Amino acid sequence: MVIPRLESISSTTISFPSLENVRKLEAACNLNSGNLRYLLSKCTNVKELVIYSLNYSKTMDYVPSISTMLDATHDFLRHDMWLKSSFAKYECRACRKSMKKKVEIINRMTNILLRESFDHSIRNNLTSLTLASWGFDEKNIVLLKNFYNLQTLILDCAFFNNKIIENLPDRLETLEIVAKQNFAEANFRLVNFDPVVLKKLKEHKGITNLTLAGWFLTNTRIFDCLPVNLLTLKIMCSSWVSSLTPENVVGTVIIKKLILGLDDPNYSIPIYIDTNPMRRQYYMIFNFLRSFLDFESLEELALETRDELVSIDKVTYRIK
Repeated sequence: MVIPRLESISSTTISFPSLENVRKLEAACNLNSGNLRYLLSKCTNVKELVIYSLNYSKTMDYVPSISTMLDATHDFLRHDMWLKSSFAKYECRACRKSMKKKVEIINRMTNILLRESFDHSIRNNLTSLTLASWGFDEKNIVLLKNFYNLQTLILDCAFFNNKIIENLPDRLETLEIVAKQNFAEANFRLVNFDPVVLKKLKEHKGITNLTLAGWFLTNTRIFDCLPVNLLTLKIMCSSWVSSLTPENVVGTVIIKKLILGLDDPNYSIPIYIDTNPMRRQYYMIFNFLRSFLDFESLEELALETRDELVSIDKVTYRIK
């Protein structure tokens, strides 16, 4: 794992040991781009890749402005003068940018960097890809189809859109769309899904495990478009919308396992499961889901935190 602090940006090249045996790599986009490209070029056999965005929250007010970071990562733009000029304009006005604009700048740069770094070998070898607090642009989304052996894809809901559904790899088995926001003030507008595109999610025969941020359920059409061979559905409670009411119920979907995820990615405070989950009002969420999911056919109903998975009774919602 290579995740440097923003204050420590340096043009110094890091000398890594042999990386041929690395199977899992986690790195942040604020790593000097030359070093990040070097890492990706040497980790020829990496199977699991996690790329983090910068953490632009209130705490970042105490570190150098984004212009410092932009200056240190311009090296990968040297072959594209239009892009270099474009980012130079961002650089001189960066300190006056809104939080959302700063995130967009980093997102663009990360996309360009990885588009140049993801060669055929990396795309073909990866079985798991996580984009934490950033997302692919349209050019990289189109390339998703070329990740031929990708089985797990974890994305931030703030950057999830219709194009991604249209370009999901054929061998994908696990899709997670969660709220990993490192930028509380960015105020991203969540996408409204095209009903026709959602049908393509249903037609994907490989996906058996699906994790959704709670806000997805504001569009109840999602239940009519769950992957046809879905076995496990996880709903993240931290982004749950409390005002949801069932509507447009066509029929109930049969799955084997339903999990309610309790962790909030924006907080490090551990969550503990009570002896009686009714106290935390989880039953209201389950009652809502009963309108769309066949609880009688469930083989397991569970609550999950980062430390434990607890099975509960699907009638009383009490811990077994």
